[in-house]
Amino acid sequence: MSRGQYIDYVLQGSNFDNKMANQPSYATKTFGGALTVNPYIRFKYDKISVDDFTPTGGNVLRTDDENAFSAKIGVNLFTNYGLYGGLAYSRGLSGSLDTYINGVAMPSDDNDTNVIYLNLGYKGNVNENTLFDVNFEKTFCDYDGWTMEGRVDFLL
Repeated sequence: MSRGQYIDYVLQGSNFDNKMANQPSYATKTFGGALTVNPYIRFKYDKISVDDFTPTGGNVLRTDDENAFSAKIGVNLFTNYGLYGGLAYSRGLSGSLDTYINGVAMPSDDNDTNVIYLNLGYKGNVNENTLFDVNFEKTFCDYDGWTMEGRVDFLL
């Protein structure tokens, strides 16, 4: 838009075939979507489905499908190219992970989480038709960890 604002949307899905040594495999499927308006406000939905799993020993593990919603607000400090950074806060709004062993409910893990994100990245050109973006992100509060993302855009 005229003053640097933008609207971005993402649809994503995955299918993981979980394999462990000397155990039967099981699948995890995800589907999600996000809508982001910059200055940074994002609304996100994720659905996670995990197949039943019967490890050696005979216990049956079952997990209900999870439907989770979250909101994220933040500030991005960036230029079109070069070094950039940002700070954001996210809150899980709904959803829980319900697991059962042999039909007995285990304690639920809810998605009412609080997360602070601090990121630092670099955008650059390989040539006039190829752009790249590398981003490192540190999370605090309910999730404490690091992630790294990379992206290459080919312009036609």
